[in-house]
Amino acid sequence: YDFKGCLCVVLVTPVADRLMLPARQLADKSMIDQVIIGLTTCPDETTARQIAEALIKEGLATCINRIAGVQSSYVWDGQLQDGTETLLLIKTTAPRAAELEARLKALHPYELPEWLVLPVASGNEAYLAWVRQGVASKEK
Repeated sequence: YDFKGCLCVVLVTPVADRLMLPARQLADKSMIDQVIIGLTTCPDETTARQIAEALIKEGLATCINRIAGVQSSYVWDGQLQDGTETLLLIKTTAPRAAELEARLKALHPYELPEWLVLPVASGNEAYLAWVRQGVASKEK
């Protein structure tokens, strides 16, 4: 995953100038330490917990938030579907994304699991360092 040039941040606050990072600084950030957030949905809380625990225990993610009660609408097999799912917000690094995706597909009960990756442009550096450290021992 290469996120260079994928910066689209708009801050409309009185402190926006202090919060914004120069686009060049973000583009030059080494992919080795790029923190990302992966998104996937699960059919229920039990499945979400099992997937989250496996990904963390295997060193593919540092932290995963489970958000129950997400209402999803989509077309599957030509039919409009509407249901309740649990959303996982998976914190990891870019070098772990491909292996995490493969493991997610192996663990997930859906035929076509959602897998979206979002780059983290900025954040609490101590927290971002913790995310990096959580998966660093497994990075190749």
